[in-house]
Amino acid sequence: MSKLRANQITNKASTGAPTAPNGLVVTGVTTSTTFSGSGSGLTGLTDSQIPNLNASKITAGTLPTTRGGTGLASLGTAGQSLKVNSSANGFEFGSGGGVLGMNQTITSTHHAQSLSDTAWTATHNDFAVTYTAKATTSHFLLEAFLSLGSNHHDFMGTCNWWDSLKGLSNGNELFELSGAAGSRKRGTFALFPSGAGVSAAWDDYWFSGVFISALYYPAAGQRSTSQRTFKPVFRRNGYNFNLNFNYSEADNSVSLTGTSIIRVTEIDGGIVG
Repeated sequence: MSKLRANQITNKASTGAPTAPNGLVVTGVTTSTTFSGSGSGLTGLTDSQIPNLNASKITAGTLPTTRGGTGLASLGTAGQSLKVNSSANGFEFGSGGGVLGMNQTITSTHHAQSLSDTAWTATHNDFAVTYTAKATTSHFLLEAFLSLGSNHHDFMGTCNWWDSLKGLSNGNELFELSGAAGSRKRGTFALFPSGAGVSAAWDDYWFSGVFISALYYPAAGQRSTSQRTFKPVFRRNGYNFNLNFNYSEADNSVSLTGTSIIRVTEIDGGIVG
C-alpha cells in the first residue's frame, strides 16, 4: 500500500481544491472551516458539533416535544396565549387571560312569576343562557342584571342558579340553602328590590336593577363539554306576592319597564383542592 505525504494539495493550477470524482475515504478527524453541500448523508452529529444550526432551514421531519416540536401546528392569533395542551405532550394556543368563551341573553319581555316558599321556581326561558364548555376543567362566572318589580312592598325572595346538567330535583339549583334560624327564613342570595311602602298609593312602584353573580366550579359529574343551560331561579320567603321581570305594576297610571342581561363566561382552569 503506497502512501502520499504532502503538507498541501491543490488543483493543477494551484488556485483551488482538487477534484475526487470517486469520493474520499478518511480515517480520523476531518477539519474544515466551512462545509458546502446537501448534508443528506451526515449522521451522528452532536449539539456541540452544530452550534450554528439555523432553525429556519428545517423544512421537514418532527421535532421532539423537549424542543417545542409536537403540538405547535401553527402560529396563534392576536389575543391568544401559549399553554401546555390537555395531553401534556406539546403546546397549544388558547384565549388570552384564561377566558375560553362567553354567551349571554338580553330580554325586555315582561314576565310575572308566582313563587313558592318550599321549592325553587325557574325563570322563563327568555332568561336562559345555553353554553357548551370548551374544557372539562373550566369554571364559570355566572352573572345576571335583572330588572325586577313586585306588586307589593312586602315581597321577599331568594335567588339561586340552575344548571341543566346538575341533575338535582327542585330546579337543579347550584347552591344549597342553609337552615332557618328561629322565625327567619333561610336563603342563599337575599333579594332586596329598592323602594318602600310609603302608602297604599305607592306600593306598586317597586322596580330595581339587581345584580347577582356566582363563580361556579361543577362537581365531577357535571364537568362536561356537552351543551348545558344556566338561568336564575327564585323562591319566595313567606309573602305571597308576584315577582315581575322587566316591569313594575302601575299605580296612579304610572308604569316602568326595563331590560335584563344574563351572561355565562367560561374561565380556563379548575380549582385546586
